[in-house]
Amino acid sequence: MSIYKFFSATLPSDHAGIAKYGFEEIEALPNLQNWKPATSDHDEASRLLSIGVPLYLVSGQSSFDPIRRNLSDALRKNVRPILDEISELRCAGIVRALGAISVDKISRSNEVRKPDLKVYCANNTSFEIEVVTPAAKPEYKSARSWLDKLVAEVFAFKIPFDLRLGVVEILRDDERLALLEAARTVSPNESHSSRGRWIVSAEEINRSIGEVWVTGKDYIPRPNWWPSHLSQIFRVSMMADTSDQQRSNPSVIGAIGYPTLRYMNPILRKADRPQGDATLPYIIAADIENIPNALHYFREELPKWFHSWDHVSGVLGFHHFMEGVSKYIVRCQFFSNPNSTISPPELLQERQEEFGCSSWELTTQLRHYADDAA
Repeated sequence: MSIYKFFSATLPSDHAGIAKYGFEEIEALPNLQNWKPATSDHDEASRLLSIGVPLYLVSGQSSFDPIRRNLSDALRKNVRPILDEISELRCAGIVRALGAISVDKISRSNEVRKPDLKVYCANNTSFEIEVVTPAAKPEYKSARSWLDKLVAEVFAFKIPFDLRLGVVEILRDDERLALLEAARTVSPNESHSSRGRWIVSAEEINRSIGEVWVTGKDYIPRPNWWPSHLSQIFRVSMMADTSDQQRSNPSVIGAIGYPTLRYMNPILRKADRPQGDATLPYIIAADIENIPNALHYFREELPKWFHSWDHVSGVLGFHHFMEGVSKYIVRCQFFSNPNSTISPPELLQERQEEFGCSSWELTTQLRHYADDAA
């Protein structure tokens, strides 16, 4: 039985070929002909498609064969794939979906530092990409776990309006208890705070039914004492809305501070050690899956650095996720460097406005790509 048929009961009718092609790419990996997934549930299907769809987008590109072999080994041994290779694969899939003719995975050598990808475009031009994969730091995981518990505690109060919680770091027990008491007693359009440590504010519910919280926005008011070097990790808790409601359900959104520079460090390292052909546009692409709210802070921080990076044509931030098993979505934004000696490739310049300040979804492009291949 093929992997596609194995998951057939899981697939919705509107998958538009993407799921089929993604599963076929998984099945075509070397030495994986007799392999079967452990389960046929949505989570396993989404996990495999998050690899299979990028593989489909670079199908026929032999330079990715080493990654294909490593992915096959990881699946057979039931271990986690190499994260850097997954990010490179996803980045290559993005530029293919955007219209690149082909993408080569550049082989490494001990003697010469090279970028990860070389992209060939329809107008007989090319550019190079260095892909970075920032890992989630232990302190980030600790802060996120602590914030999860705090938001759950406040949500259990069943306050009938929206609450916003902001803390600069993990609080002492006495500070946490003071914040909880403030959350329990605050009234709509009020805020309580402990200067330099935490703030609680309340708002009447004026959201539309079913409104979705979007990453990349500041939902927690920042008082003038909030440290400028701290970004915010967010957590949201609310009951899902139903269509017969008169208003949206109450929500609790919490945020905890996280040093902004840690978003930038992997990019700074690549910018300080340029690689590749100095005559081609040089793009740094960051897979931001493991860093919270990164696009928002890239918008704030990158202009401060671009003036000293005349060799960097721009930075592409991207984050992929599966929406069920019918949509593979990439949210990304390209940041052009106005001080670069080499202009960014048209492939990305043309999409810069479309990415906008919010996120641009590749879902439509992927559907067209699947239709063309059918």
